[in-house]
Amino acid sequence: MLPSTPSPTQHHCANCGARLAGPWCSQCGQHSHDSGRRLRDLLHDAWHSFTHLDGRFGSTLQLLFWQPGALTREYFANRRARQVPPFRLYLVCSLVFFALTSAEKWYADHHAVPAPGPVVFDVKKDGADPCEFDLGTGKVPVWVKTACDNVVKDQGKTLGNTFLGNAPKMMFLFLPLLAALMQLAYWRPRRWYVEHVVFSLHTHALLFTGFSLFMLLGLAATAWSALELPTTIAKVALFLWLAVYPYRAMRVYYGQTRARTFVKFMGLGIVYFTLLAVVTLLTIVVSAISA
Repeated sequence: MLPSTPSPTQHHCANCGARLAGPWCSQCGQHSHDSGRRLRDLLHDAWHSFTHLDGRFGSTLQLLFWQPGALTREYFANRRARQVPPFRLYLVCSLVFFALTSAEKWYADHHAVPAPGPVVFDVKKDGADPCEFDLGTGKVPVWVKTACDNVVKDQGKTLGNTFLGNAPKMMFLFLPLLAALMQLAYWRPRRWYVEHVVFSLHTHALLFTGFSLFMLLGLAATAWSALELPTTIAKVALFLWLAVYPYRAMRVYYGQTRARTFVKFMGLGIVYFTLLAVVTLLTIVVSAISA
């Protein structure tokens, strides 16, 4: 039976046996405290792991939000211990954003006010099948007809849920493509491809954080009508900041002139949103097929 009280202070790591010179083992990184025997201890460990993203998450977000490009610059200056690693930061920020998006969609689906008149398309009543169409070259493939029928059947709810499930994967796969565009834009002086990957991770983490704040401000205004005006002002300010943020980050990290940075910012923006639209459309198609 496990002891109900913690063991005495350890002088050696219980995990690897290395001698301890402090609360953390220098060999394997395990803390010297005993494993929790009570639910309170387990919850404490869970809370510590979440908020401690080594205690660095708050300071990392603060630097990311208020000083565009500085977090990437710090990372490649080998001052990494004080910040959350780029991939982890991106994953946490994107997961929060997509979780809020799913929650908002769920709320809208379950609290929507029914529209007057028929909502579901009735083939018999309307006299036509909305999925009987062609592209001028004859009937469309069977899989297109099947996907269309599925979308019409539940008014696109399953498609929306499937798309939300695929969107995080789509964005994650989109990042290397953006980094390749950055590599072309900043060909001279030559930089490592990984620099553009980290820059893209940091920039998208910031954008996901900003969009999450947008949703939270909207929820606050919905819950308390008195907050409608201040939240509207905050959303306008946040939108303007998000609009100029990538330019500021490019200017700070890559260190080129304002004119050259602006030209690259506009060019990359056009290509970025064009490719994003194409990838989003492909994701919708894949989601419709698999819905």
